Amino acid sequence: MIVRILQLTVYIILASVLGLLSALQLIVSAITNPKKFFFKEERKTIPAVAKPTCGKHGLLYTSSLAVHYVASGTPGKPLMLFVHGFPEFWFSWRAQLKEFGNDYYAVAIDNRGYGETTVPSLSLKDYTKDLLAQDVIEVIEALGYESCTLVGHDWGGVIAWHTAINYPEKFDKLIVMNGPHPRCYQEYVRSHLSQLKKSWTVLFFIVPYLPEIMLSCFDYEFINQAFLGKIGPLINRENISMEDIEAYKCIFSRPGRLTAAVNYYRAMLLYADKPQPETKLKVPTLVIWGEEDQFLEKDMNKTLSRYIENVTYRGIRASHWVQQDEPAEVNRLMRTFLQGRS
Repeated sequence: MIVRILQLTVYIILASVLGLLSALQLIVSAITNPKKFFFKEERKTIPAVAKPTCGKHGLLYTSSLAVHYVASGTPGKPLMLFVHGFPEFWFSWRAQLKEFGNDYYAVAIDNRGYGETTVPSLSLKDYTKDLLAQDVIEVIEALGYESCTLVGHDWGGVIAWHTAINYPEKFDKLIVMNGPHPRCYQEYVRSHLSQLKKSWTVLFFIVPYLPEIMLSCFDYEFINQAFLGKIGPLINRENISMEDIEAYKCIFSRPGRLTAAVNYYRAMLLYADKPQPETKLKVPTLVIWGEEDQFLEKDMNKTLSRYIENVTYRGIRASHWVQQDEPAEVNRLMRTFLQGRS
């Protein structure tokens, strides 16, 4: 308990410093270019690129949410469930939906508070990892399945790890992309200052209001920067178009969506995880890692075998946005793993 209090104190102090520096930067930007700083284009409809060409759109209902999903394939075939990261929505899995719809019932969801899925509230208690894991389990059951192959990227990877660790019986196989295993990440960041520096945004997101202002200013410019700019863009930039960028901006311009997404980070830091099982995860697992990731260092994966009984690691030359950056190679690695070939 004392250790947890000390951790929270450090988080709050660091977040306060980062918040102050960011506030000064925002003030300068707003004063020097107020028209562009506050401008937000009105977006009423999602661009055609994110319409049903990737699959069939639908809604399912869990105990607390109406979950929007896009499905490719025939119900009754083995379920492959995709969980996206930040700042994304189901659309980040478009290449995988097209690839695996012939052999699986491939379903990509909008996470809690994202896209066209319910925003339950803007209270942090509604965004804990336990609830996010419960969402996955209830989605599987609402689709009429007892188990599935679970695929997650970024925050979707964090959710996938947490869900598989706590409900291993629900998963036939697990595929995680550029989303760190919780124990590997915790151990690595304690001994690698370089990774701690790259994780500064996680601490900054604790600050109220400022992250939302920073992420939405200049008409959601952070989305341009994330995928195509200086932050950590796709290597193969031709794989994401300006129409794709508009689709992401449309999603995050909707009321409450940006705060809901940031609340994942806030809840992660402010709510302690329940104790995790000490035994190794027995679900066969594939980790695909874009090794040009500017946010997460690849070396944190060196200890995966300590916590997973049957794990395969495949690093490729790609950015953090690996399934969009190198869709053909990601699909090949997934299929090889799913067919039981190394």
